[in-house]
Amino acid sequence: MVDDAGFERMTVGSFYDWAGLDELGETADDWGLMANENTVNGTEANFASEVEQADVPVLVDFWAEWCGPCRMISPMLDQLAAETAGAAKVVKVNVDENRALAAKYNVQSIPMLLFFKDGQVRDTVVGAGTQKDALKSKLMALA
Repeated sequence: MVDDAGFERMTVGSFYDWAGLDELGETADDWGLMANENTVNGTEANFASEVEQADVPVLVDFWAEWCGPCRMISPMLDQLAAETAGAAKVVKVNVDENRALAAKYNVQSIPMLLFFKDGQVRDTVVGAGTQKDALKSKLMALA
């Protein structure tokens, strides 16, 4: 698939074919990408209540099943959510299922982490290169 700018884009289906994931039957849940007991599955329906109206700082992870770096940081974000439970919140938004949110927050590359306080984006991290302690410091500085 070629986009409007002339770049070849891999569809989710073609990525799965290339990576052999269809044969393995693996899902986002198998990789720990989905929300768990310490994180919230962010959707267009609950984003306002879970993020914009939250009374604690919120780290929002924009991710996709086919994103390798997203897979890498997901367990770290789960740990961060457990460590900051009650004082902060971690919300995971699948960009393929919530395209309007991805567009609203101008998500161009994933993983993209947005740090919210009082409904406003206060900081952004793009990519998987930041360590958990640095993310925790950014998040807790908003508390």
